[in-house]
Amino acid sequence: DLQAIASVCPALASLDLSGTRVVDYAVAKILDHCPGLRHLALRGCELIAGHFLGAGTQELSILDLVQSTVVAQQVADFVRSPRPGLRKLCLGARQVTETVVRLVGQHCPHLASLELEAAAQV
Repeated sequence: DLQAIASVCPALASLDLSGTRVVDYAVAKILDHCPGLRHLALRGCELIAGHFLGAGTQELSILDLVQSTVVAQQVADFVRSPRPGLRKLCLGARQVTETVVRLVGQHCPHLASLELEAAAQV
């Protein structure tokens, strides 16, 4: 259970949940209990809606949402908030729009790597 992991590993810095059936509530709990989390991979997580992309995500340096069900509006809202530590952002087809790419350029000045998968519409 992820909440148990978070409670016994509060210093967790990296978590790869790619391909799991994790839900937003569980990710939010992990972010609450692991303030030092810097790398969060949710690639292929089909039950994630992106509701966790608020509080607790300011310190992330790497966020991977490729092939998750998070939509562009949630990513746009996420990058509008200050993300001084964000260095790598991986987005899939559901998240990539011209607006999102523009907002990333405007609000993520320290971003060193941007992965856009299946971004034919941009």
